[in-house]
Amino acid sequence: QLPLLDFILRRGLPTTIKAGLGLSGLEVGAPRLPVQALDTEGCRYLQGLLEELR
Repeated sequence: QLPLLDFILRRGLPTTIKAGLGLSGLEVGAPRLPVQALDTEGCRYLQGLLEELR
């Protein structure tokens, strides 16, 4: 859980929550500007963290 929390704090709450929901199958759209969506590398890393928690 600590690596996930660290990732969320480094990348920003709206960015990582929206990406995590999208990876879980719930499409919520892109974050509002000026917040940027999570990049491909970040999504892969987040997916790995979420799989470890399941």
